[in-house]
Amino acid sequence: WMMQFLTEFQGKKLVNIAKGDLDLGDLADKEEKEEKEKVQAEYKPLVDEFKAALGDSVEDVRMTLRLTDSPSCIVTDPNGLDPAFVRMMKAAGQDVPILELNPNNPLVSRLKEQGAFSPEWAKLFLEQAQLMEGEQLKDPAGFINRMNTMLMDTIGKKSVN
Repeated sequence: WMMQFLTEFQGKKLVNIAKGDLDLGDLADKEEKEEKEKVQAEYKPLVDEFKAALGDSVEDVRMTLRLTDSPSCIVTDPNGLDPAFVRMMKAAGQDVPILELNPNNPLVSRLKEQGAFSPEWAKLFLEQAQLMEGEQLKDPAGFINRMNTMLMDTIGKKSVN
């Protein structure tokens, strides 16, 4: 809440990293910008599949290089409301987040490489990101069923030693 009003500190502009595409300006070198463009182009088919599968559940799906371990995260529109107000709107049933996918995460890169995409994966990535944000899932039973089905598929493909 305070950060909404404290936009600058000691001459430095403060930016909320949970809002949209983080622009590092001069801190991002040319190589980083080129890498980001390359990743956007390389993962475009997978992003399009996510968008189609999630439909109106998200405002947008895009790749990001800001994540280190997580396969996905939820961000808000850079011109949108503060995250605290967004949570209040979510509680009122008005939620259209932006899902960002991490190309460096093994799950995301395997989906792209193996062409193993299914709409269930898209839902699972969105739900994981929602849980990491501390949100309540709209369909917890569906989430558990998706997780169990995908775990059984994975376990079934591996031999037990």
